[in-house]
Amino acid sequence: MVAGSQSNEGLVKDIINVIQASDLGWTLKRAVQDELSKSFVNVKDIKRLVPVFMKESGWDIKVRNVVFMYLMTHTPPSHPITPPETLKEPMSFIRNAQARWEKRILKSINTMCTEKNIPLARMRTIREQADFTQKWKDMAFSDENMGDIRPVYAPKDFMEVLTSLSSPNYTAKIYDYSDVNERSGTSVWGLIQVRLHLKTTQQLRVLFSNLSTHHFQTGADDIEGPNPEWQRLGVKTVQLGYTPTAQRYLQQGCYPTQRGDIWLLALGVDNSPLSYQYYNQLKASVFKYELLVDRLFLQDVRLTAGNHEAYFVFEDLVVQILLCFSRDTQFLDHFKRTSASPPHAYTRNNMGETDHTVVYPPNGIIPFHGFSLFLAPMCFIWSDPVILYNVFKALYTRFFFRLHSLSSHPQGILSLCQQFETMLQTHQPQLFYHLREMGSHPLKHAFTWIMHAFAGYLETAQLLLLWDRIIGYNTLEILPVLAVAVFAFRRNNLMEEGMQSAEYYFDQVRAILTYNGNEQDIQINYGMLLLSILCWCFTVLRVFNTIPDFCWFTFSCLYILFGVQIGICVFVQCIGISGVWCAMVGFAYRMWVHSPADPVLSNKLIVFATFGSYIWANFHYFKTESNFTTICHLVATWLGYEANNIWIKSHQQRDERQKGKTK
Repeated sequence: MVAGSQSNEGLVKDIINVIQASDLGWTLKRAVQDELSKSFVNVKDIKRLVPVFMKESGWDIKVRNVVFMYLMTHTPPSHPITPPETLKEPMSFIRNAQARWEKRILKSINTMCTEKNIPLARMRTIREQADFTQKWKDMAFSDENMGDIRPVYAPKDFMEVLTSLSSPNYTAKIYDYSDVNERSGTSVWGLIQVRLHLKTTQQLRVLFSNLSTHHFQTGADDIEGPNPEWQRLGVKTVQLGYTPTAQRYLQQGCYPTQRGDIWLLALGVDNSPLSYQYYNQLKASVFKYELLVDRLFLQDVRLTAGNHEAYFVFEDLVVQILLCFSRDTQFLDHFKRTSASPPHAYTRNNMGETDHTVVYPPNGIIPFHGFSLFLAPMCFIWSDPVILYNVFKALYTRFFFRLHSLSSHPQGILSLCQQFETMLQTHQPQLFYHLREMGSHPLKHAFTWIMHAFAGYLETAQLLLLWDRIIGYNTLEILPVLAVAVFAFRRNNLMEEGMQSAEYYFDQVRAILTYNGNEQDIQINYGMLLLSILCWCFTVLRVFNTIPDFCWFTFSCLYILFGVQIGICVFVQCIGISGVWCAMVGFAYRMWVHSPADPVLSNKLIVFATFGSYIWANFHYFKTESNFTTICHLVATWLGYEANNIWIKSHQQRDERQKGKTK
């Protein structure tokens, strides 16, 4: 009883401190003071009048909401002698793995700084601050070159860490008894080898009972039109202003017109004037200092949200918010609830001195490839950057931070992946085994869905309906459930074809077009492709009467050439696009030799440069590659030459027929 009372007292003190440190505490104190300063209030009645005033003015609901949010996001008080590192993560091998992963990230950051000669942070000059302020609203169209900046890590890298993780005191084995003389133990079917405590299917059914078909579901049961009764219930929920009620409402989804108000209520986001002031302070910090992570965020937005068909219109807004996000030190509080630790950097001229380190970046979070997808979908709900920032802050510190750190928490990425594999093995064992035997393991496809909370993979309307449920149930455990449902829904297609065939051919095409990442071959061949296209334009364009006809003919030829090139490469197991530019040069050469001379000097220079580069490239490959490569280049050139002969003859015959009809 004594220990229990002490823990409750500590919990009450923590909640009081949270309220006092928040905007709510300041405004509540001011309101109570104004009420008690009235002349008719008796000092003896203060204790009785304060609860009455709070209830009548609605302050009691706001305080209840803060208490509720604290209890939902913070773990109960533990034993007073529990080590701090155990509170963050009870399993030592997971803590060690997270520490190794963080060192790997820091090494990548330091390597990037050294190779690119970019400081971790620097103060902008007065001129730079003025220029940066002017282009703030057009950050997506910044002329800063990001070609050399690469994401520190991608979901694939993080998945490799998860699948390599194993518990030192547990080894799961299944045995193959097909060979009586040799009974060898092999790993379990799943890629996740760590055994964690998971919810059973029955427990998940109870948890997500309101997702039953017996209940109305927004996005599924309202295809013919909105449900007026559900809309009225949403209005009442907002008017009531109670966070648990809003969460309960979101368990069955909400309509876009009401989502903004209900999310703010369910997440406990209070957009007070102080929050606008705080956001402006963060923005001022962005103007004053340049961080290396600024480039990482900008590049990530360009590669993901900026390339997405639904989110590219919000590119500049997403960049602005993420840059402010990197400066927000309030995010450091969430590290108390995760095994991750914020990275540190040495201050200037104090390298190696542990007493002179600072958290870098200020929020302690290094972005990964696709990080901006956590923010982009919410731009459909709010246009105010401050509201967007506050909601993103609430969602990240409550849910999303668990998706890119190692943890044994039930909502951690490790548990979610194991939950996915366990459920798919239980309910679709044939499908799981089929995909595994084909070398296309289900988790390899589902991992990015889970790590990005399906952002970028579902249509925005469907994604927001999913996030409604995440907020409503206050758990990420719905993500593996949905991933299993997707596999079950596509079961017949996967059983018939599998994913490996498509994935295999996509990999082959990627290797053919990128020369397996050989930079020299890429530069030579794509340079030759550009020159051959220019030469093609200057030699072939003269034959056509209109530009559209020429463009249609050119794109048709390129389509055919690339199709033949890829088909041949797949058939003979080679890589490259050299056949395309060789055929184009042969075609252009025939046109140049047998056509009237071009009087324009620049056109002649480009044509001669193309032919000269063609000779040099073939001589280079004659020295470095096999004779078969040179023979293929010559054959492709000859075919292009002969194709021009056939095309010219058909062109002449068509002109003669038209003249005959005219006569």
